[in-house]
Amino acid sequence: MASSFIPVNASGTTSARLGSYLMNAINQLLAGKDQLTIIQGMMNAMRDVGQGDDFTAIETYYGLPTGSGPTVLSLITGSLTDINASMNTTNLLGWLGATR
Repeated sequence: MASSFIPVNASGTTSARLGSYLMNAINQLLAGKDQLTIIQGMMNAMRDVGQGDDFTAIETYYGLPTGSGPTVLSLITGSLTDINASMNTTNLLGWLGATR
């Protein structure tokens, strides 16, 4: 049976230093995914659907040019969809022990 966990040595030798570098990259990927999820939720809450899908608050609070709110939110949503649907990303985070 294939293993679903891969331990990484992250202390001591050269290989451990590189293992630490690998784990740092994986943890940054996980942190980015978490941050984008929070931002997406906040942007969805700021979007005024009752006023014809008004993105003014998103553009104002995030310092975006007028008219770019829908594009930015769409890119964030699409990126999260890609990350969450990728078995490679899921396995990378899960097998190397970075999932929460």
